[in-house]
Order: sequence, then C-alpha cells, then structure tokens
Amino acid sequence: MNAAHAAGAPRELDLHGLDPVAQMESVMLALSVLERGRHLNALLDHEPFPLYRMLDQNGYAHRTDARVDGRFDLRVWRTGN
Repeated sequence: MNAAHAAGAPRELDLHGLDPVAQMESVMLALSVLERGRHLNALLDHEPFPLYRMLDQNGYAHRTDARVDGRFDLRVWRTGN
C-alpha cells in the first residue's frame, strides 16, 4: 500500500479519449473496488448522462463539473451504508 492510498487520497481516472461505453465501464469497475469513505474522480470527454441513473440506482452520489476545454470532471462517492 502506498502512502497516498494509506492517507485516503481519492482514486483518479483519466478516461478522455475512450469511447463513452468504455468510460462508463471503467467508472463502474473502479467503483466496485472503491473503499467506503473514499471518492472517485474521473476525467471524461462528455457529460455521462446514462451513467447518472446507474450511479443513483446503486447508492452513489455524484457531481460533474464542466471544464473550459470541453471535458468533464466527475466525482463519485457512496451514500448511506
């Protein structure tokens, strides 16, 4: 375990350049191993509208911020128990 992981650093994914389906699959895979109390940050080429419903249905909260370069920063974390 590295120091950043031990210190609770968020998980970061740079997914720009992948097709939308690959981006969504990568986010869901990363979330499947994300420890409670941590969050995932992902850099995407598009706003992931189909992913929002999946996140909501599976107990995740999310926030997406548009960048000036046209990409999107997605932050996801587990809600509740």
